[in-house]
Amino acid sequence: MAGIIQATDDALAQIRTLRYTVNETSGAVYRANQSRSGKIFEARFNDWASEFGQIEANLTNLNEKVKALRQVMLRAADESESQASH
Repeated sequence: MAGIIQATDDALAQIRTLRYTVNETSGAVYRANQSRSGKIFEARFNDWASEFGQIEANLTNLNEKVKALRQVMLRAADESESQASH
């Protein structure tokens, strides 16, 4: 589970970097293109950003649940060891 948690944390870091890069680039494209196509681009980008943000939030939430489950499993293992030694 530790490997899954770490891999997910790493993926989230990459997602955040990607989101930042896309946000920076899209702002420059929109400023350079104030035409109808620029407005269409902005609308599509806003849709993407919203969906991407939801994916990031869901992945973060799932990883927090895995971390909590791992803690429960570690506590249960500790308790089992403690009871077995008595």
